[in-house]
Amino acid sequence: MLHTLRKKGVTKTIDDQIKIFSPLEKTVILCCNGFQTTDTHDALPMCEYFRSAYQKDYPLCEIVPVFLFEASVKKSHRKKLFEQRIENKIQEYHAKGYQIILSGYSFSCSLVAKMAYKHQDWISKVIFIAPIYDCVMNNMIPGYLKFASKYAKLKKKYGKKVSKAIGRQTVQGMPFLLINIFLSVLSNRKYIRKISQDVLLLRGTSDTMSSEHAIKQVQKRLRGHFTTCIYDNMTHTCVQSLRLNGILFEDIFHFAFNTPFYLQEEEVKKEEKEKNRIYQIFFELDPNCDDNTVAMEEQV
Repeated sequence: MLHTLRKKGVTKTIDDQIKIFSPLEKTVILCCNGFQTTDTHDALPMCEYFRSAYQKDYPLCEIVPVFLFEASVKKSHRKKLFEQRIENKIQEYHAKGYQIILSGYSFSCSLVAKMAYKHQDWISKVIFIAPIYDCVMNNMIPGYLKFASKYAKLKKKYGKKVSKAIGRQTVQGMPFLLINIFLSVLSNRKYIRKISQDVLLLRGTSDTMSSEHAIKQVQKRLRGHFTTCIYDNMTHTCVQSLRLNGILFEDIFHFAFNTPFYLQEEEVKKEEKEKNRIYQIFFELDPNCDDNTVAMEEQV
């Protein structure tokens, strides 16, 4: 049964059939990167937040970034290598005795679907963050080609030394990488309809890459149970900042490990503190004021 829950900054459509529980054995989230222009993994902020805020209380749980490619290494920009890298990590953590949760971001969601179907007995849950379903309708290919064009002009204008100096912020072999990303999405998205695990589906309302159309296409094809979270004003870079995207991180942790919502609890405490402060001000001005008076003033 589905029910919708609206909280500050997020709308959740929750499937009550999905069981959320604290792991009793070693459990890992393997996080695949999306398209990125640096050699720093997309999921690093999320991993660091988990380790600092949750790891002590959840010693059986881990979050591991999986590089499908390195931006600065052209030889890694191949569809088959994308698959081999995540396959190797799955094999590694299965051999270590871990329960495995797969997380895909952007284009890698379709690849994660393939691996979840291939290893149904090993993969317990699946997370899709801002999934890419169409590469043309959402302006993915034109947008990336525009970025590549700007970089090419910069390299031509300033030469190899400057381009090498800024290499960590750009991608060598952009067209080749884009072709392999495009092929990965097209060849693997069919597996979305084949996965049987519980799924967490995440998207920001300001995301033009993972469009509302893309989310509906994914939802329509999922045959199992899934929960959808839609975040106000988040863009396609929804995993790259604790300050901006912390509530999304905590939804992932809760789905995977049944963790508490620290940021949400902190926000509630701040609101209560502010309400008490306002009440105290009004009480000092008028000892006969009541909660309704304070509530009316807050609305103003």
